[in-house]
Amino acid sequence: MKKNLFICLLLVLQQGSLYAQNWSSNIANIVYTKCTQCHRTGNIAPFALENYQQTYNMRFAIQTSINAKRMPPYPPDLTYQRYTHERALTNNQLQSLNDWINAGAPSGDLAQAPTMPSYENSTGLGMPDVTLQLPTYTSTADSTDVYRVLVVPTGFTETKKIKAIEIVAGNSEIVHHVLVFEDVNGVCKSKDEEDLEVGYRATDGMVNNLSAVFVAGWAPGSNALIMPTGMSQRIHSGADLAVQIHFPRGTIGQSDNSKINIYFAEDTDEREVLFQPLLIHTAPILTNGPLFIPANETRDFHEQFIVEPFTDYSVLAIMPHMHMVGRTMEIYARPFLSNSTIPLIKIDNWDFSWQGIYTFRQPIKLERATSIHAYAHYDNTTNNPNNPNNPPRDVRDGEATTDEMMLTFVAFTKYESGDENIWLEDTTTLFAKIEESSLPTSAIKLYPNPANNLVHLQQKEDALATISIYDVLGKLVKQQTTNTAETNIDISTFAKGVYTLQFVNSKGNKNIKFVKE
Repeated sequence: MKKNLFICLLLVLQQGSLYAQNWSSNIANIVYTKCTQCHRTGNIAPFALENYQQTYNMRFAIQTSINAKRMPPYPPDLTYQRYTHERALTNNQLQSLNDWINAGAPSGDLAQAPTMPSYENSTGLGMPDVTLQLPTYTSTADSTDVYRVLVVPTGFTETKKIKAIEIVAGNSEIVHHVLVFEDVNGVCKSKDEEDLEVGYRATDGMVNNLSAVFVAGWAPGSNALIMPTGMSQRIHSGADLAVQIHFPRGTIGQSDNSKINIYFAEDTDEREVLFQPLLIHTAPILTNGPLFIPANETRDFHEQFIVEPFTDYSVLAIMPHMHMVGRTMEIYARPFLSNSTIPLIKIDNWDFSWQGIYTFRQPIKLERATSIHAYAHYDNTTNNPNNPNNPPRDVRDGEATTDEMMLTFVAFTKYESGDENIWLEDTTTLFAKIEESSLPTSAIKLYPNPANNLVHLQQKEDALATISIYDVLGKLVKQQTTNTAETNIDISTFAKGVYTLQFVNSKGNKNIKFVKE
């Protein structure tokens, strides 16, 4: 009996050691996936987490921040709706980090630890069709944040269909976020010319021009929104791009020269995607206005937008917007003559500094006459830690950051059958064209990754297979067949970026991403 108890105890101890957390086996992967987009040398975060020692030194600060849900900064409630490229920790990741720190943050075998990913100052979309260089701006953000609008002409002599817009921060150490708007009326250019400095001051959290159309945004760790197959955005002939950049306090004297890369769509990408503020804080959409929050009081507001009665739409992404007094927002859709709701986004702790564009994992169909509802709570008391006024002052709708707004931008297009099945989680176009992998992970091996001129593919058996390589925009860039266990693939002519190799044989298929350096 004692012998059996000893054996059981030994098995329990062995199982515990098997699942023990250490840096090399799994913690490094969590940090590199969720933290180092910002927490690396020369980037926006105040300290780097590039290796074991740096992370070990900050372990208690990390634990406090992750348990308070302050880091990674990702405001949406993921029990309400899911999005692509979520920065938030999963419950398992949160538990693993806590277990690791509570156990003394062991390193494991550092020789087996993964290396930090190589971060290029680009999302890896390859060679753009057009690059628009923004004027160099030297930050004046001393004790307060600065929101500056820089204007650049597109030079387009005709309307262009756009597959993707990539924002490349010139100095990621001082650029907090970027918002890009299309201005076809020259309003932003005039504001720029009236200001003696480079660009002009944004006072509304946007570009001080309600006629400007939102087209793209960027924050550390975010990915470009790539239009699915058959869809495209539009930038019109003669348009300017008005680019609002947030420079955090303490960056005074440092310069930035960000740029915008534009990728044209195919002629067949006819379906236009619009990114418009469907919910705005004016009547009749604001049903209980005006948007006014007296000092030392809280207020709740409701907006409603009704989809036109003769057309169904597919919604790709959403971007809510409030200022400093806003605290919570919930947005959902309700089909016509139905009591059911379609959740779109819910933010329980609004943070003006961490606004974002949230792309749904799959397009959401809104049938004709569906109503979209937004409910927002504003707190203009001393209980609101973000209140810009102490003591509180009356707050009305307006363009200044100390005023308030209640806007929701929605990316949408006219619905077509099958839109719900488009997978937007990764490279938008690619996963609309390639089926999910059906072969086991061990079926093939691709190395090195990243690669320069050659990648080597190894399969377990000498079987006839087709190898197809797609770029991040979903274009087929190379295809060949093989019937040997070892295959060399020449990628020397590829542009730098991320690619997906699809391997197909008689037993199934396997998709593997790789990076061309």
